[in-house]
Amino acid sequence: MELPLDYFIESTERHGGVAANASRSGLLVYLAEAIFVGSLLKIELLFVKGSELNSIAATAKVVWSDLAPKEIGGEYRYGLKFESFQGEDLRKLRKLLTEVTETNNP
Repeated sequence: MELPLDYFIESTERHGGVAANASRSGLLVYLAEAIFVGSLLKIELLFVKGSELNSIAATAKVVWSDLAPKEIGGEYRYGLKFESFQGEDLRKLRKLLTEVTETNNP
């Protein structure tokens, strides 16, 4: 599952990236800039459900990084661990993951 995401690092400037894999505990993401392990990111995952654009907002910590640029696009790969979710967004993430699993394993 690949989902677009927006993220903020200690500022109000929004950056874009891609979540390449998701679980209940964290994400594998590709971002265009080098970020230190231990950094906290405010993230917003974007996805479409039916005809509506939805999002999941969370705070996540960079727990590992692969600073070798990805071959296509020159992006960096990171492992993020969820620290907290906004409102009901943990429930939305669990539901999204269940739906993706059921779709891929009929």
